[in-house]
Amino acid sequence: MQYSANDDWVTESGKSSLYYLPASNTLGKAATKEPILVVSIQMEPWFFNNLLERETDRIPDDFGDIASVSPGRYQYTDVITPLMQAVVHQIINCPYHGLTRQLYLEGKAYELIAYKLEQSLSNKKEYQKTFTLRPDDIERAGHARELVRRNLENPLRLLELAKIVGLPHPKLNFCFRELYGTTVFGYLREIRLNKAKSLLDEGRMNVTEVAYEVGYSSLSHFAMSFKDHFGSAPGRYLREVSQRWR
Repeated sequence: MQYSANDDWVTESGKSSLYYLPASNTLGKAATKEPILVVSIQMEPWFFNNLLERETDRIPDDFGDIASVSPGRYQYTDVITPLMQAVVHQIINCPYHGLTRQLYLEGKAYELIAYKLEQSLSNKKEYQKTFTLRPDDIERAGHARELVRRNLENPLRLLELAKIVGLPHPKLNFCFRELYGTTVFGYLREIRLNKAKSLLDEGRMNVTEVAYEVGYSSLSHFAMSFKDHFGSAPGRYLREVSQRWR
């Protein structure tokens, strides 16, 4: 028994997938005449950004592209664990109604997402145990870092960046963590926000202009990221800068 979405991805019964499909009108169909029950939790990329941006190491390496650029298709499939299965049954058999039902299902949705992310992270850690940092890896990671710095407005996808510098993308993120203390996505976020702060310090651009200049397409996402990083909303920070110049 399989489930497909316009041939974009296929998963078997008993499996669970973490996926991204750019088309918002994607339809699913069962590749069988037998009844099939699917539980699907969907969210917009901007919501994913706000939900997980502070925990870049908790995101599968290539899935992190969704939080920084406009990616292509993505799918990570693995087994449904007993914990996931229990939550799915609780969702299907929710005994509540109205607001209580909404709150209950939202909580279970977050729980299911957490189990799936933890599963992908555990597999990533097992894979990365085989990595070692060699001199040529340091050079390649340095090249990748420079490419990230040059392309803040239109960042390369992780897979593209890894291909350019000649490293598997999990190995590239491993090198970044070893050398710079963060993932490629985390480094991109840090550089973007530091540049945004510098532009606000200059006082020649407003918050909207600064956000677009450093590559943010969502003003709310930029504001939340800036406040989380510097402790002050960008609008308030700009007003404080303006008062200093008076």
